[in-house]
Amino acid sequence: MPRYKDSPEVRVAKKERKEKLREFLSLLEVEEMVGEVLENGLEAELDDELGYSRYDYRNKDTENSRNGHSRKTIKTSAGEVEIAVPRDRNGEFEPRLVKKNETTLSGDIEEKIISMYAKWTDLFENTTMVAALIDRLTFRSHVLDMNGDSYRLRSALQGKP
Repeated sequence: MPRYKDSPEVRVAKKERKEKLREFLSLLEVEEMVGEVLENGLEAELDDELGYSRYDYRNKDTENSRNGHSRKTIKTSAGEVEIAVPRDRNGEFEPRLVKKNETTLSGDIEEKIISMYAKWTDLFENTTMVAALIDRLTFRSHVLDMNGDSYRLRSALQGKP
């Protein structure tokens, strides 16, 4: 007879939560959203590696440059996701989000992405509205590099006695 850490009630509650989460994920089309988040993250990593963002050739201080994308299929708990991984000319770019030769998304990253969306359902209590909101927010999403000085912080500090 197997021994469990949790009581039967807790196991049933966990099973019900997993089923609700699967239902929610199928409604949201999570594969596409996870793919978009990963692609935007990889583009941001390459921006950081090269020192300039896409189409910002004036700030280019390196001989290395972008060299298109390669397709990669990643297995997640929501299904297989095909993403475009950016490349550089010299082949020096080592992505940290989805490493080379990695075909399975680590549970940690995937859980963070999915839990972010699951919290919205608790907040709005309407899965259809949450799906529409997230779809709208991720349609043309971009990762912005915010490493510069903050204008608001600087003006707030100057205004203090």
